[in-house]
Amino acid sequence: WKTDPKYLGPPKELGIGKGDLVYMPKWGTKNSILYVTEGEFDAYVLHLCNLNSAATGGSNLTWNQIKVLRDYQLVIAVDNDSAGSFALSKMIAGLKDYGIDGIRYVRPPVGFKDWNEFHLKYSKDLIFKYATEKPKIFPIALN
Repeated sequence: WKTDPKYLGPPKELGIGKGDLVYMPKWGTKNSILYVTEGEFDAYVLHLCNLNSAATGGSNLTWNQIKVLRDYQLVIAVDNDSAGSFALSKMIAGLKDYGIDGIRYVRPPVGFKDWNEFHLKYSKDLIFKYATEKPKIFPIALN
């Protein structure tokens, strides 16, 4: 599955790799709330719903990505599937390893795999309301 174009990024040999990139449809101001997704399509959907959003291209957060994200109030907004559960734990653990706390998370409602699927059925205003009212603090202490 790693050769699927969905998972490919620029080769590090060119000087910049996938782990050096953070996709933001629009840069938010420092300390604003930023919804962090795994994929660019979901980040763009949240942007369409008037939320600051970013995508990391997967669940692995590198120091270069964290340097960009640490200036924001992060809400991890991963998919509502087993891969999303894994990504949520991994992203929060990575951020905590670099001393970033107070991270919240929100996932699409039950019945929707991701934000794009949710967006296909419901209005931007409803998604905005859901995403801004439902974030929670991650419940498991990670060491």
